[in-house]
Amino acid sequence: MKESILGILGDISFVISVLSLLIVIFGTIKGIIRFVVTEIKNKDYGYLLSDVRKIRVECGSYLLLGLEFLICADIIETVVHPDVTEMALLAGTVIIRILLSFFLNREITELKNE
Repeated sequence: MKESILGILGDISFVISVLSLLIVIFGTIKGIIRFVVTEIKNKDYGYLLSDVRKIRVECGSYLLLGLEFLICADIIETVVHPDVTEMALLAGTVIIRILLSFFLNREITELKNE
């Protein structure tokens, strides 16, 4: 019974990881498309700075969402395999992702306020 629950949790962790990567990829593709459309609309290739800021805010939001899901997947994976090495890797990963999320969120807030 315990092995089946741990197996299910491992599968859930994998699905969440894949979904988080899909979110980041989707946001990236969406940002690239919006950037290209903005460049095409501005025939003189002088894009508006506000348009680029909007694209950066949107891409950053997708990146932050994907990072949050990856943290959740890592926590579930640590529950499935609770050894010292896995916990140390989780701690390092979470700290890096939290710092990245903090600075991305701060930049997004600054871009929204400009």
